[in-house]
Amino acid sequence: MNPHSELSCDDGVQDLTAQFLSSPLAEQTPVATAGTKRDPSIFVKSLEVGRDAKKVLNERLAQMIAMDPHKYAGLHLRLSLESRPKSKPGASKVLLALIDLVLTPSGAAMTQTDCRNKVHASYPEHAMFKDWTKPLPQWACAHADKLIATMNPAIAGIKVYSKTSLRDIHNGAKAAFAQARGEGQVFKAKITVHPDCVLINDTRIMLSINNSNGKAYTTLRISRAALLAALQ
Repeated sequence: MNPHSELSCDDGVQDLTAQFLSSPLAEQTPVATAGTKRDPSIFVKSLEVGRDAKKVLNERLAQMIAMDPHKYAGLHLRLSLESRPKSKPGASKVLLALIDLVLTPSGAAMTQTDCRNKVHASYPEHAMFKDWTKPLPQWACAHADKLIATMNPAIAGIKVYSKTSLRDIHNGAKAAFAQARGEGQVFKAKITVHPDCVLINDTRIMLSINNSNGKAYTTLRISRAALLAALQ
């Protein structure tokens, strides 16, 4: 197992991460997209190995500070290390298959559950990727971007950013294929956001507060009919 580490300096003055990345103990391990069923003992082993590796890295940190105390004078250095079981080989194929599926006309029309079931039938040995709202890892974004550029011209307008989620791609494909079939409507409108309302052209829609899990969220709620009327 190759746990990866990160080093941060509370005062934001000195970054020593690069020096630790040169150590074999600090080789980065790709983060698993979805977990798999494992022997529980692997998690105990992960904790033990992580504890031992952190001890070694802390000793290395102390040596560095002792060798050049003036360089680190006045700084508080904090070292953290993450150790986790490796993903089962091929687990990333689940996410790639989901991206491939939602960027097709049939997949775009499916629900998330239907998409997961279809991909799970092809990869039953892997746990399913369920968090469609979480930003995709960079390698998955690159895969989606490449597919969009080379596949159906109808989805050519979908943009993939660093915080793009699987749900964003799914919704984008759904809207793109609907528009290609002549089912979508395109509007150009002037939208102005105020502290208490949103103006769509000359139509005022009041904002409301939605309370959930102890947090308050400012929300805009409007029916489809009212939205279409405002966009005319």
